[in-house]
Amino acid sequence: MWNAKDKTNNTYNNADSANSSVAKNPSNKNPVMNKLPSNWLEYKNDEVGLRLGYPKEWGDLDKITLSTADYENDSKSLQGRLAISISKKEGFTVVARKYGATIKPSSDGKSWVVSEENPANVDNYQVGDIYKTKGHKVNGGTAIDLSYGDEDCSLPRWLLELKDSYAVISLPELCAVGTETGREPVSDANQKAFDKLKEDFINTITVY
Repeated sequence: MWNAKDKTNNTYNNADSANSSVAKNPSNKNPVMNKLPSNWLEYKNDEVGLRLGYPKEWGDLDKITLSTADYENDSKSLQGRLAISISKKEGFTVVARKYGATIKPSSDGKSWVVSEENPANVDNYQVGDIYKTKGHKVNGGTAIDLSYGDEDCSLPRWLLELKDSYAVISLPELCAVGTETGREPVSDANQKAFDKLKEDFINTITVY
């Protein structure tokens, strides 16, 4: 079941209490979900076992494409869209970053292995190498950070293991803004706001 609803009346809640509650419920049939920040929307899919939130100003998530329309806010140095890609576990691979290696789960499921090199080889990995990843604890699981920088943009992207599938989630990117005199660098204030946005987003995720 796909569900998206407005959570504008909810207030932000720290993830720690919810994480501890889920830890006591291994079956995760009735997961405790964190409240969303004010003016955020909810995406919830009981079939795959994924729930997350995102800012209402990004627009509605299309039920078919699982993405929002292009969003642009120069005052926040943000552009792009929220996009969710869900794939079955069998034969799953993902390109780790732009011009980067393609990776797949290791046979024991404890790491990610390079299955294909990119000719550009920006990350210097070879087939068979263990791909170094950084995980962020989320409610009921771990989000593998596949974020990367491309020229003057920062692209936030995470990989989640669900019960029978994997999800790759991309957020609008933080970029220098073009002006009549050139590209205006991202301000410290916008960088801090972007970092807080990513933290808030991670804290809305529940895997169940």
